[in-house]
Amino acid sequence: MSPHEKPQPPDIENIKRQLRTATPQRLTYTIKTVTPMFGGGVEAGVVDTEMPVRATAIRGHLRFWWRMLFGANRLPEDLLKEENSLWGATNFPSKININIQQKPKKAEWRKFKDYPTDKTKGNFGFKNFKPELYSLFPAVQNKTTTLLKEDYSFKLILSLDPCITNKDRSNIEDTLYAWINFGGLGARTRRGCGSLIICGNKYPKWPMPDGIQVFLKKENYKTALQAWSDAVEAYQSYRQGFRGERHEKLRNGKKIYAPGRSKWPEPDAIRNITGCALKPKYSSNKKIDPLTDTNDHSIPVVDKSFLNAFPRAVLGLPINFHFADGANKQREPAPWEDPADAELLPLPLEGNEDTEHFLRMASPVITKPVFINDSWHAMIAILPYAHALNMRARLFYKSVESDEKNRVDINVDNIHGQLFLGHTYLTPMRDCANAIEGLINFIKREKKFVQWEQRS
Repeated sequence: MSPHEKPQPPDIENIKRQLRTATPQRLTYTIKTVTPMFGGGVEAGVVDTEMPVRATAIRGHLRFWWRMLFGANRLPEDLLKEENSLWGATNFPSKININIQQKPKKAEWRKFKDYPTDKTKGNFGFKNFKPELYSLFPAVQNKTTTLLKEDYSFKLILSLDPCITNKDRSNIEDTLYAWINFGGLGARTRRGCGSLIICGNKYPKWPMPDGIQVFLKKENYKTALQAWSDAVEAYQSYRQGFRGERHEKLRNGKKIYAPGRSKWPEPDAIRNITGCALKPKYSSNKKIDPLTDTNDHSIPVVDKSFLNAFPRAVLGLPINFHFADGANKQREPAPWEDPADAELLPLPLEGNEDTEHFLRMASPVITKPVFINDSWHAMIAILPYAHALNMRARLFYKSVESDEKNRVDINVDNIHGQLFLGHTYLTPMRDCANAIEGLINFIKREKKFVQWEQRS
């Protein structure tokens, strides 16, 4: 350029044309499901047999895990702006195009079978009361006809905008690995349904969100299903275990072999709130052990200080409470029976009785199989859960006095905190301030899980 020539401004339109015609960067992965999947289709809870894996669903999962990895200590407006610039918004195109190549005709299915006269039989190929059906509970309850069987493979192609930065590309790769390691496809991914693996990748990266706690069981497994079962069993044992001994009792005139009463405080709290509790037809002067004689539920299992306590709220909401000896849909509640079904929903920390409740608070607890160093492991991961500790709850129930559904708000002090300290007789939590701390202690003490600190 001559020293007398003026510098020309860059040709913006030409640069735009070059970018539009440039070959996009591609990230290609062959991914396989390792546990059954349900949901993920257009209709909630239903697998789309023509298109089991949908690009829109994967985009939603990737956006979530991107926020988990890169959203800590960020202002919400700044985070949303960066997220939309990368993943797109209604008025802004995404820099990442997601394509799925799959062969639905090669898919195998687990089918629902209804056993109206024999509830002891399992379903979807799993035994009743076992961890797999605990994870798949909504599918059984809703009589979902079909689950996508494990070992279904598909190819995922991420086409990146040519102008995307190396930092963004690295972040996208980390996001994908976080989704594979901690997430899944379809419904109930927090319970390990629809878990995934990248085929041929024996040593995946382990980007971990700030504040996450990861625990692995001290055991190697040959299959993902075995690892999944043990991960869920540990959580199920904590959340639904801690009961009195199994024993014979009469129910609807039939002799059954039933588990004893729960040592968690919520059942007795609901009995206290509703004024309903199973009572024997004939009075007796003999001393009753409330844990073993479950024909009289009017005597609380827990201390009276816990008769409004709902500590399991921090494990995820809503919680639906069903009492086997309670009023059913055909009968109104009665004071000599256990309560009718009740529901606990999340409620904002601030507000009054007119404050609208939320419909859901996702569980901070993940139970799933993971593939590390050539073998499968049972994993329980705890996501950051400050939001769960900053939440009240609202109980909806039916009482003897009213035909309408009643409600009562549960304060934070009755969900976690000082109330639960110093009470070792509250067996499940063992002197822990909240149910998640109790879960961590339980899986380390009783289930041989150890905390895993590896980062990459």
